[in-house]
Amino acid sequence: MLGHSRSAVVEFVQGCWREPERVKEVNATIVALIPKIPRPTTIQQYRPISLCNVAYKVIMKCLAEKLKPLMTQLVHETQTSFVSWRQITDKISILREVVHSMRAKTGKVGWMTLKIDLAKAYDRIKWSFVRDTLVAAKVPQDFIELTMSCITTASMQIQWNGGLTKEFRPSRGLHQGCPLSLYIFTLCMECLGQLVEAAVARGDWKPIRLSQRGPLLSHLFFADDLIFFGVSSMEQVQVISQCLQEFGAASG
Repeated sequence: MLGHSRSAVVEFVQGCWREPERVKEVNATIVALIPKIPRPTTIQQYRPISLCNVAYKVIMKCLAEKLKPLMTQLVHETQTSFVSWRQITDKISILREVVHSMRAKTGKVGWMTLKIDLAKAYDRIKWSFVRDTLVAAKVPQDFIELTMSCITTASMQIQWNGGLTKEFRPSRGLHQGCPLSLYIFTLCMECLGQLVEAAVARGDWKPIRLSQRGPLLSHLFFADDLIFFGVSSMEQVQVISQCLQEFGAASG
């Protein structure tokens, strides 16, 4: 029986590569709400956990394993999350050194560090932006089609008070915690990094340098936790705000 089930799953997964729309057959999710605190009073105090079909999980895992080895080529070294051979501790050391240098710095021109946490970042990503990001990354077309089918054909029900709500379909967002979503979101955040690099190249963004021959530092990303560096001025704040607004308008 186990061998028959295994072969059936393998056959179905292989069929989804040929016909991505077949993913819809197993793309039904039950969302359980787990309280973050003992007595929650608002919906924000619950953590949603998605309960997915096993075949769907296998497909997502296969896609994630195909994308994983490409991440070091597709993602700039300023992003450390979910990229092999990159340690978050390295970026923490850089950040500590920046803070130390800021405190010791003298002169008329100061530095600033801005830390931004993107609220509900996974939930707000536009699906069209995900497709555009994958196309720009030049991953194979069959990979893009199967990935987008996995994302866009989902149907959901909420488990609440011992029962299930009516089925509904999301119109944007990624499954947080899904192995593929981690890499997709990291690629989407790379687009923001490219906006920052473009602003630096134009001379609009004034990055900092810890030593005379040291590298220019403009930003560090830890998934949806963003840290920006620049010369301390209102003009630089406006440049940073413009980059964030442009990214937000494109990504959702």
